[in-house]
Amino acid sequence: MGFIDLITFFFGLGPETINPYDGMTKPTQGNSKMPQKIPVTPSIPDTGFMRITEILKVVPIGKSSWWAGVKSGRYPQGVKLGPKTTAWKADDIRELINKLGG
Repeated sequence: MGFIDLITFFFGLGPETINPYDGMTKPTQGNSKMPQKIPVTPSIPDTGFMRITEILKVVPIGKSSWWAGVKSGRYPQGVKLGPKTTAWKADDIRELINKLGG
């Protein structure tokens, strides 16, 4: 087994390669019948709370930038649900998005 064969074996490179970073199955050599991932539009619940991972799906910034904005007052303060758990009111996030022009 040669070097190229080892790389192909260990990293799964072959006629069909799945890119884990974008979740899209990449067809090669004209195979257009392979499934494609359909993007899902994130939504804000009507009531309740949202965790930071849900918020960052609708507000396109990083986690550090979000926390800096909360600290500076640009983004709404969260509600502590436990010693290591913070959530935000869905109404506050909806209001923020409207304020930011989205």
